[in-house]
Amino acid sequence: FQNLSVVKISRVNGMQDLSWLVFAPNVISIHVMWSSRELQEIISREKVSGILNEGSSIVPFRKLREIQLRFFMELKSIYWERLELPSLERVFIMMCPKLKKLPFSKERAYYFDLRAHNEEWFERLEWEDEAIED
Repeated sequence: FQNLSVVKISRVNGMQDLSWLVFAPNVISIHVMWSSRELQEIISREKVSGILNEGSSIVPFRKLREIQLRFFMELKSIYWERLELPSLERVFIMMCPKLKKLPFSKERAYYFDLRAHNEEWFERLEWEDEAIED
């Protein structure tokens, strides 16, 4: 996956997560829509915890510039803890009603464009602190 830079997935059934993305260090764009109803998390903590331990050199989404997630009624998590996401420019979330937390650090939250399908979703988001929410 070293050369993978753009990921577009649409209308795929049976996926439970996209944990394999941690092996794509150069991915800059992720667009996923209308995929599996079973998909509850983008990166599964259970599946990658042995790979992403303290001594690991893998840093997920280091080059990611854009992520779009659309029509995931069961999606609950992108990543279980904060990520620095130093290159992130755009995030678009549409129809992901169970997604309540985003993995953005306070420092990075000010530097990218975050959009969602409706304001009600924004109001239901849970934030670690007020600085990120602002």
